[in-house]
Parts: sequence; structure tokens; C-alpha cells
Amino acid sequence: VFVVGSTEREWTDSTQCDLRQPFCGQCAEKGLVCKGYDRDRIFINQYPGGKRAESANDVGDSSSNLGHAFHLTRRQNATPASPKFTILLPETLASSAYCEKSIGSFFDMYVPSTPPSAFSGTNSLASMISTMYMREDALRTGLTALGMATSGKTNGDEHMLRQGRKLYGKSLQEMATALTDPARATSEALLAVPRVLGLFEILFGVDPNTSVQARSWRSHAEGELALMKSRGGPRAHVAGVAHQLFSDGRLNPIIAAARVKKATPLNDPEWKTIPWENTPKTPKDALLDMMAAVPGIWEDLDRISSQEATGIDVGQARRFVVDECRNLEADLEQWATSYSSFIHMPETDTLTPIEFDNFPTAQLSVLYWTNCIMIYQSSDEATQQSLPPIDGYPTTATSLSSKSPQLYARHIARAVPYFFQPSSGILGALAVSFPMGMALKCLEKCPGHDAYKMLVFDALRSAKSSAAIKSFLESMRQETVANDGRKISRM
Repeated sequence: VFVVGSTEREWTDSTQCDLRQPFCGQCAEKGLVCKGYDRDRIFINQYPGGKRAESANDVGDSSSNLGHAFHLTRRQNATPASPKFTILLPETLASSAYCEKSIGSFFDMYVPSTPPSAFSGTNSLASMISTMYMREDALRTGLTALGMATSGKTNGDEHMLRQGRKLYGKSLQEMATALTDPARATSEALLAVPRVLGLFEILFGVDPNTSVQARSWRSHAEGELALMKSRGGPRAHVAGVAHQLFSDGRLNPIIAAARVKKATPLNDPEWKTIPWENTPKTPKDALLDMMAAVPGIWEDLDRISSQEATGIDVGQARRFVVDECRNLEADLEQWATSYSSFIHMPETDTLTPIEFDNFPTAQLSVLYWTNCIMIYQSSDEATQQSLPPIDGYPTTATSLSSKSPQLYARHIARAVPYFFQPSSGILGALAVSFPMGMALKCLEKCPGHDAYKMLVFDALRSAKSSAAIKSFLESMRQETVANDGRKISRM
């Protein structure tokens, strides 16, 4: 039994009331004046789902936010005939138990319900942060925010959803505090916080009808990269959990860089080699290496086409881009040959959903197809005749490769229903969101693909988790339009 302290009595954590009347034995033994039965207020532990006692004075908003704190209740009778005492838990213990319940509820919906053997390697973030969130307040608060908001959304509980958003704000504050503490700022647990907060933005962004949501998500992705750099650079991510968080966490900063068409430091040789000095690269690692090069290519192509490449030889710059595209195409074809057994390649191009053997195969396949779209589209743009000519390079072909990016966009469109089925959980919707956006953007540029786009839209309409993803994709689209408008105004 833990008895809450009082200013009217010299209570300590170890002092226990034995319920004797009119004075408890502990006070009588120590010669203290016992006011345990005539105090006008006591603390009552209130748990989620339980009946809350009528209260004259509550401890504050922070107690009701988590739904479990000690509520301060005024007693009506100074000396009740038969007092009943509630066994009280320390607030930190009650908070911890409720946090774990909220976090557990979120992971139940986040992780696909597939056999563990088939799911191996796809939930690295979930497995890592489930063992480290107690080390960092910002991470624990962010995960609890996700748990509460997810529960509120699922059960139609607006109050719970609001409390989740309040905790999201508190996690942001904790993150800011942690960055001023040298010990916390370099911890592995803190490295996971931007990804958790970015996930919250995707699922529960408060501005789904504007580009604000997309910008907020991108700020978290860029913050994750900033943490990677400030922790000590590539050398700080060679082994252990830090390596796992880095190798799995590269995707969001790369996507963020692609969104604004700016080269990312993750394409620098040291970031592609040093973290793997002690660990062999996985097929996914190799794909992300290639993807990291694309934002820089897009930046160069933008500068060349808009004639912003002041002070450089435009023909030489275009030659460099073409060479890089050719190298990426060769790397991608080599990857497909080496890891063909890890991905699914449809035998036909029919308008039917693709069925995968397991979630890891599906996830790696759409990531490969997304790379194909990005790299082959880059090749197409690099050989456009509207760009300044270059000597010694053919510019009559529409692509350096005979492969069409639309083919892989159609594959992704056919794969979308798999990722939105209930067994794929929230992770399924998140895993396909960026590939789906790239596929739709690619198909919009080429007429005759309305039926494939409808396959995507039908899957979105039928999925419970799709509303958040649709809002996020719309926010991404609006941000792209806004960015393109700013670029045009500068030309």
C-alpha cells in the first residue's frame, strides 16, 4: 500500500495506515497528531473505464489527460462511521501501466497479423522501440499519443483523440528539451522520436486540407536526418540498435528530399559504406542506396531545365546526369537479377489485384517498383529534346532504357488492395503510401490508365485505414503544386 503524502501529517512513502480508529497505530506509536480521519480531502486512484468520484477539486488537466491520475476529492463527513480506503498506486506506476496499455493497443493495430516467420524483418521499428521507449520521455509520450489517438479514432471517441493530440504536442516539447541535454540528445531512443511523430502526422494530422500536414511530416523526416548527423555521423551507426534505426530510418529523409527535389547527404559515399562496416547489406539497403541518388538527379534536372545553372557548363551538367542515370539503371537491373527470388514479378499485366506470398515480399516488391519508376522517369527526363543538347549522347530516344516506368506504376496499382486488407494493419497502408503516390503521379502523365487508377481508388474507399492516407496524399499533392508554383514564379 502506498499512502499519498499530506501537509497535515508527517507521512512518508514507507508510512502505512493500519485503519485503526479514531487514530491509526502508526501515528499513536510515533506520538504524532493523527488527522487521517478529519482531513477534508483524500486522493482516489481513478483508472480508465472506471467510475470517477465526484470531485470538488481536481489535481489538474494533466491528470484527466491520461485518464488515470489521483483526483482530489472533498469528504462530506469528517468522521465517517466506517471509512473505506482505496489501495493507492504511485502516480508514476499508474501512468506507466496506462502508457503500456495505450502503446500495446497501437501496436496491435500497427503490425500485420501474419505469422512471425512470414513477418520477419518488416517490423524492425516496432520491435526496437517496444524495448526502448521507457528510456526516453519524448518517445514514450509520442507512442502513448499514437495509442490514444488510434483508440479514439477506432472507437469514435473524440475526447480520446483530442488527448492523443495534446500528448503529441507534449512529445514535441519533450523532444525540444531532450535536444538541450547532451546525454539525451545522442541517445538511441531519441533517434526514433521523429519517426513516431511523423507517423502521428500521417495518421492524425490536424490540417488535412492544406499542405501543412505534408510540411509537418517532412520537418520530422528532416529532423531525423539532423539527429543522425548530430549523433556523430556515419560512424555512430555502425552497430547495434543505432545501426538498425539508421538503416531502416533512411527511407523517410530520402522521401523528404525527393519531395523538394534536393540532394540528400545520405547519398554521400561515407553514409553508404561506413554504417555497414560490420553488417552485410540487405536487399532493402541496396535499394535505398539507389533511391538516395534520385533527389540529387531531380535537383540537377530542375536547374538545367529552368536555366538556373549559372556559372556551370549546362551541357556538361546534363552529361553528368545522363551518366548517373545509366549507372543507376545498371545497378537496378543487377539488383533485380541478384534478388529475383525476394520479389514478386507479375506474369501478366491484367486489371486484377496482385496476391503476394507474404508481407515482406510485398513490401520489397513495391519498393523495387518505386525505384524503377523514379529511375526510369529520370532517364526519360534526362533525354528530353527540350533540354540543352549534349555532344556524343543520343537525344532522339525517349529513354536510356527500353523499360517503361508506367509498367511498374501499374504493378503498384494492382498491389494496393493487398496493403489495405485488415491483416496488413496500419503498417500496410503506410508501406504503400509513397509508392502509391508515385504510381498515381506516373499514370496521370500517360493517358489510358484510368482503370488502373480506379483499382487504387476502390481499395482506398473500402479500407478503414485509408481516410488518413488519402488526406495525407492530398496534402502531399497540394504541397507539390505550391512548390511547383513557386518555381514557375522564379523563372
